Amino acid sequence: MLRIVADAMRDNGRYLKSLGCKLHQVTLRSPVMEVCLLPDNRIPPYIMSHTTKNKTKLLARVRRLKGQIEAIERSLEADASCGQVLNLAASVRGAVSGLTAELIEDHIREHVSNPDKDDNAARAQGAAELIEVVRAYLK
Repeated sequence: MLRIVADAMRDNGRYLKSLGCKLHQVTLRSPVMEVCLLPDNRIPPYIMSHTTKNKTKLLARVRRLKGQIEAIERSLEADASCGQVLNLAASVRGAVSGLTAELIEDHIREHVSNPDKDDNAARAQGAAELIEVVRAYLK
């Protein structure tokens, strides 16, 4: 990340754009412009295409989580037994772990290596092993 002082901001980034750089962020409260120089000119934050593709499914999971959290709230308000509340809390923990595992797996497949499509056998095997470790750890 390069930090360019206010003098470089005067041309509204034209000089930087002419170099093939893309502007990442302009901070209005300070005279500093941040520019990210990556080889392929991607600028963070990246759009996570796998979350866009699976948006409906992910939102459904989040809504179920919301319902589970609300169930904990209702049981606490109703003075339910501690065992019942703990059981509900455990189900939320499991659901969050499952969502996290799915997001990490999709991230590995999209941004690191997809074991089903990678031509490099060693990288494909490493990605597959990493996905299995994530699944086992977040089970």
